Amino acid sequence: MPINRLTMNTFQAKELFELLKAREYATFFIKLYEYGVTSYIFAQFQKEFKEGTSKYDPNFYERLLLALREEATYEFTSKNTTIDIFFSFSSKNMGEAQVAVNKLRSAGFSVFFSGEDLGLQIGTTYFGKVQEALEQATHFALYFTEEAKTSNWVRAEYENFYQHIHLHNPKERRFFIIYESHINHQDLPIFLRSTQTCKTEDVIAFLKQPELEAEEQARLKKEEAERQVRLKKEQEEAEKQARLKKEQEEAERQARLKKEQEEAEERQARLKKEQEQEDANLSREESTYQLAKDKDQVELYYYYLNKYKKGKYVNEVRERIEALEQKLLTEEQTILGKEQEEAEKQARLKKEQEEAERQTRLKKEQEEAEKQARLKKEQEEVKKQPRLKKEQEGVKEQTSTQKNVKTYKLTKYILRTSFFIVSFSVLWYSYPKIFIANKKYVETKPDDKINKKIHKKTYKWEDLDIKAGVNKKYGIVHKTKKDTITDFMYDFIYLNEKKYTKNNINFAVVKMNNKIGAIDSTGSYLVPLQYEELHNMGNIDMLVAKTNTKYGVIDLKNRIKIQFQYERLYRIRDTDMLVAKRGTKYGIIDFENKIKVQFQYDSLCSITYEKGSFLMIAKKGSYWGIINQREDIVLPIKYENIDFYRPYSQRKKDNIMPPIIAVKLNGLWGGVDIKGNTIIKFKYQRIYCCNEDGICIAVIGNKFGYIDKNENIIIPFSYEEAWAWTGSYGYVKLNNRWYMINKQQQLTSMYPH
Repeated sequence: MPINRLTMNTFQAKELFELLKAREYATFFIKLYEYGVTSYIFAQFQKEFKEGTSKYDPNFYERLLLALREEATYEFTSKNTTIDIFFSFSSKNMGEAQVAVNKLRSAGFSVFFSGEDLGLQIGTTYFGKVQEALEQATHFALYFTEEAKTSNWVRAEYENFYQHIHLHNPKERRFFIIYESHINHQDLPIFLRSTQTCKTEDVIAFLKQPELEAEEQARLKKEEAERQVRLKKEQEEAEKQARLKKEQEEAERQARLKKEQEEAEERQARLKKEQEQEDANLSREESTYQLAKDKDQVELYYYYLNKYKKGKYVNEVRERIEALEQKLLTEEQTILGKEQEEAEKQARLKKEQEEAERQTRLKKEQEEAEKQARLKKEQEEVKKQPRLKKEQEGVKEQTSTQKNVKTYKLTKYILRTSFFIVSFSVLWYSYPKIFIANKKYVETKPDDKINKKIHKKTYKWEDLDIKAGVNKKYGIVHKTKKDTITDFMYDFIYLNEKKYTKNNINFAVVKMNNKIGAIDSTGSYLVPLQYEELHNMGNIDMLVAKTNTKYGVIDLKNRIKIQFQYERLYRIRDTDMLVAKRGTKYGIIDFENKIKVQFQYDSLCSITYEKGSFLMIAKKGSYWGIINQREDIVLPIKYENIDFYRPYSQRKKDNIMPPIIAVKLNGLWGGVDIKGNTIIKFKYQRIYCCNEDGICIAVIGNKFGYIDKNENIIIPFSYEEAWAWTGSYGYVKLNNRWYMINKQQQLTSMYPH
């Protein structure tokens, strides 16, 4: 029956102990060791010795251990190692060990780390896996601590590697003792005290040294070979020169002259051939340039640049490419401008047509009103004159036919025309749309309720208020007079205060039927309801607008300042520049639509550096960096991520550039300054929320804490989450509950109830 440490009872362990003591089956030690019951064996020996019943001396415990292991020697026959380092440690030092292992792996070594390779189940029955890893490991690293000193599992690992692997091949199968703080050699086992202790960086340097030496030897060998070849060539050249000199001295004068003549002819022929080749190359370049010039196409000009990078016409070609691209951009803008003008023309024609229809309708209504007045007068005459009774009855019959028509009672109705003013009170027939404001009645079209001023008086915006009507729509009313400025018909109203505009202009952004516009304090439109989005740009009288999925810029008179051609557009604070997205790339333009930063970035995010000056977090491909407004590289675009969150207290300042920028490189987080100098080493799982004092949130082993710019631990890594350090305290989450914490690690619950 196989021995299982979870089911072995005391009787079975005692039986095995007696067999072991009698040394009948020494190999039982392996099973005992594998299933974690060696502590029972040693405890029995110690108990017998203390009670005086043992016939062995006090050192029998150690000698028995060595003897048993000599008889149970493992056969480590594998010569093909697949693991660089077997890392042995106590599970109580998991976090510290993980940091050391990360250093070794960052240096390029493969490491067997039981915290990962054995599923973090230290001390369970994985003896076979550990034995296999020991056989396949080239070197052994013992992370020695007080906890490792008392761990039977750690002891079994280093004793087996040291005795059965390292001692058989000490030069190729190294044994290292790693420590991160002071260690007393007297705490080490006797047979390890002669082994020199070191830090993780020392192990990396030692193991990398043979590679560096091999590279250096290879380099020296290569240089020596090149030197020998050079010397041989020089020697051959010297011998050749000596031979030629001797031949020249021995030859007759005529032969020498003939030879010189032949050499001259050969030289002339060679020069002629080279000249012909050069002329042919120039001819091909000329023809390529001429073809591009004749066709005047950007693609042909780029073909010339790619083929003749140092050609004769490079500068002319580049200037022509720039001119053609600018021409294409101008034509595109012209087309967009024409389309916009056509749209404005159509809108104007439609508006004029509607105005003409309205004037016609008003004229008909005026004529009808005159007719009704005339009929009334005739009715009064009928009452006085019996002969008109029949006509009066006809009028009553006509009035009765209109009982089912909805009517409006208009009191003190004032109708203004260019010719006269009529004032009367009358029960009048219904009209499709009637709008009421300040007790004056204004006729409007069914799809446009307030496309013009509805009263002459202009109120101060501070005296106005936004209210919701019974129809769950919004309107604007006077706070005290209760005058209605607009009807309750908008889905959304946002008042823009005059302090946010250049010329102290107040306006309100309104939304109706999924269209957005802007009105003044009389309820008249500054910007008609025709846009999908409208965004204020601060202290300038212009708005970012969106229509047909494209962004552009308009002023408060609805005049287009930048054509609708961008996928994204927003102003950079306190500047005359905007971040724009064209296609899939980001760039920067000014208010005249001139390009300031080329459209070559996958992401751009502005950050204020000083008032009126800014920097941009830029992304190219998969890497991040920082550029300035002249497109100079401030922080190299080489990082895998950048965290630029600023606490609110710091964001209120003009200069919000932090002393530490959290960045990710090679899978680990660290901190750099604006010049790219490393402030915090790249060894953390995460770093973020660095404040003006250099205090950052850091993560190790999925636990959160706080460090300063010198990597001093302000708050230990013990919490589930953390947030920005503000003033003299931070915020941490423990057991699913948030607390405020100070530097003395005193916790104050944020939600006491």
